[in-house]
Amino acid sequence: GATVRWGFSTVGHSVIFDAVAGRPADILGVNTSVIIGRTFTTAGDYGYECGIHPGMRGTVHVVAGT
Repeated sequence: GATVRWGFSTVGHSVIFDAVAGRPADILGVNTSVIIGRTFTTAGDYGYECGIHPGMRGTVHVVAGT
């Protein structure tokens, strides 16, 4: 149930998640000068890519709470 926040500077980016169960909604468009969060409710690894900059990838690793 934790939220991850992406801070976008003056260079536009987006966040497109890999097609896996439990992923949150993509952050579409060209986002600049804003902070946008997505909440993850299921443990797992969620890969994502910037739709504007091919090859710019990351992973959110979510573990179950105790």
